[in-house]
Amino acid sequence: MKKEKINTFIKLLLNNDLFFHTALLIISAVISAQTYILNDFGIFEIFKNAYNKIIVGANPYDFFLYKNYIWDRYLYPPQFVFILYPIFTLPGFIGAFVYLYLSILLYYLSLSKLQLSKQNKNLIFIICLPEIITCMQNLQTNLLVVAGILFAFGYIKENKPIMAAFSISFSFIIKVYPALVGIFALSTKKKLHIIVYTLCIVIIISLVPLFKINWDRLVEVNQLWFKSLATDTSSNEISKSFSVMALLMKLSIMSSHFFILQLLALMLTLFPFVHIKQQLTLNYQLLLLSLLLVFIIIFNHAAESPTYVIAATGVSIWYITAQKNSVNTFLFILFLIFCVLSRTDLYPSGVRQFLYEYKSKVWPCTLIWLKILIELFQNKNIIQKTEFAVEK
Repeated sequence: MKKEKINTFIKLLLNNDLFFHTALLIISAVISAQTYILNDFGIFEIFKNAYNKIIVGANPYDFFLYKNYIWDRYLYPPQFVFILYPIFTLPGFIGAFVYLYLSILLYYLSLSKLQLSKQNKNLIFIICLPEIITCMQNLQTNLLVVAGILFAFGYIKENKPIMAAFSISFSFIIKVYPALVGIFALSTKKKLHIIVYTLCIVIIISLVPLFKINWDRLVEVNQLWFKSLATDTSSNEISKSFSVMALLMKLSIMSSHFFILQLLALMLTLFPFVHIKQQLTLNYQLLLLSLLLVFIIIFNHAAESPTYVIAATGVSIWYITAQKNSVNTFLFILFLIFCVLSRTDLYPSGVRQFLYEYKSKVWPCTLIWLKILIELFQNKNIIQKTEFAVEK
């Protein structure tokens, strides 16, 4: 009897939007307070430093020293810092809260675009919560990136080309690789509209810095950005990442020619999309989305621990929609142990350090990426016989 009551309570909780929206506010406030108390606004300092350097004519992609001991640098397109600069200049706690609440809210709302039940949407949020918190504690932009991807996926499915184009463009301005979600546009009759709208929006956003700098300076800064991306692929930089390539380096299996590995992985990831022009089942589309979300992180030479909220979202979508067999459950447990919980206090500090050094987040996500590929290749029920209902 007690078990039934507990199950009923959990179901009610998972279907309670007010509870989750309240949680978003509390999480944002607590992490903002933590950031303020520790005076840990490092990434805000990097953004403000980049903005000022763009304005005065210096190189915004040079390494920057903050807190007197940390060296880091700005790696985003120059347009990004101009768009969010008003938030970065807000005082302490307020700036952090606005930025973090906006990030987690957009992430949570974007889960609704998966056309899953409210309960499954909230389950995905709960599974990814440790990764969400890690991302927020580092003031990273990855929640905005994955939100843009999910919004784009949803709006493409809903045949809303302008909103889909805006979502793709928004993701692209933060990071380049999320633009891969645009491949889903091939599944709709309005693909040309999405392509044209996306190009127009990207061009408009690209010109935003002209409110503060001239055309020649804008061209120069974009060239510096492209150059910074090229230097970001050195073996030394790759070894610091949380990628398949870094893991292979750590295990002394591979030390060079990573581009070939990335190209091969890209080809394998895109191969199942050959069916994209057909009327695919929602499950098959979600498998494709999961595959893409995991791929863009584990084969990203610049992936960091906080970026795994993107891969974790992909894995969670996969497990929620996949068959519940022993292999899938085992892989999901590995994912929880070695990825989601790997940076928590559930492990002693020595174990956490070992897992960190040996890129523990990469292992289960790579296995699951391979498992999703196998499922896509084996899945025979890919064509949709009837229209699926979009959740209102």
